[in-house]
Amino acid sequence: MMTFRTKVVALGGLNLVLIAGLIVGAIFSVQTRGLADVKQPLLPSLHANAVTSFTIRDPKGKGSVQSVALSQAADGKWWVSAGSSEYPADKSKVENFLKDVADLQTTRTVTTDKALYKNFSLDDPEAKTLTMNIGKGREIALYYGKDALGGGYVRLGNDPSVYLVDKSLTYYLNRSAQSWYYLRLFPETLSNIDIQSVDVKFLPGMTSDEQGLVKPPSKPDSALPASVRTKGYRLVRQATSSNANTWFYEGDLALSLDQPQVESVVREIIDLQGTDFAAPSVTGSDAGVDSPGIRIAVETGEGKAYSLSIGHSAGKNTFYVIASGPGTQADRNGKPYIYVVSRYYLERALKPVSDLRAQ
Repeated sequence: MMTFRTKVVALGGLNLVLIAGLIVGAIFSVQTRGLADVKQPLLPSLHANAVTSFTIRDPKGKGSVQSVALSQAADGKWWVSAGSSEYPADKSKVENFLKDVADLQTTRTVTTDKALYKNFSLDDPEAKTLTMNIGKGREIALYYGKDALGGGYVRLGNDPSVYLVDKSLTYYLNRSAQSWYYLRLFPETLSNIDIQSVDVKFLPGMTSDEQGLVKPPSKPDSALPASVRTKGYRLVRQATSSNANTWFYEGDLALSLDQPQVESVVREIIDLQGTDFAAPSVTGSDAGVDSPGIRIAVETGEGKAYSLSIGHSAGKNTFYVIASGPGTQADRNGKPYIYVVSRYYLERALKPVSDLRAQ
């Protein structure tokens, strides 16, 4: 059993340990937290729309992830640099990213000790670097390290401080150049209600791969001519006494079509997106889009014509496709891009007419 004297000595020792801990904690706090933890804008003078170009570098990244560069043209369009080529960037992705950067708030000043940078992956071999050009030769350099507490650790330019910010940028900073591409084949402004006709043509010289895109009907349909599968078909939208926007098979207006199914196919066509752009070395002849095996054409009520030319296989379950029509993508010299498109989405756009029949 402890004596009174022993208890006093033990409690005194415990107090000394607690005091020592508080002293060490205070020293560590000064070293790693700075003078205050005040939430404030990291970049108070930055406006997202002031950024005219930016580069992301990741020393640990591979290939197109290691360095990604985007720039804005005078017309406001964003471009992604990929080697010696440029491709259109998805403007909404760029704007969302720059807004997230401009809105960053610091939640803590962590340290000013350069020896501790490595603890936050902010030393030179580790940190990701975002360099933004804001015009008149001015640049902002932001270094991004580890994610933490829903945000991440950052440094700014020559500022020695490490800050904890309220949002993580890892989702954006880990993107490859390809993930910034705008890969929609037709303009976003084109909608279902605009389309008045769909013309699908199977052309002479179709390769076996291209023929494989034209799936047989789920069940035989004697009401449709055999040419539907060998030459194609045309769907038109016409007014009826009960509906101003009814789809018909032009070869036989008496055939009743499943209207939601047709609208779904139209949507698949106008919303088609690629998985990538064809390599710069691939020509229209190489891709088979100069003399395609399949062509899908749509026309609006205003007479605007759009088309998709589907060419050769681009690899496993993908095909080369080129789009034409007002507002479709082209390089700065006006040359249309050749896209790589998934078989899955092309098959959805090429649904057999018999499968569009009303039940």
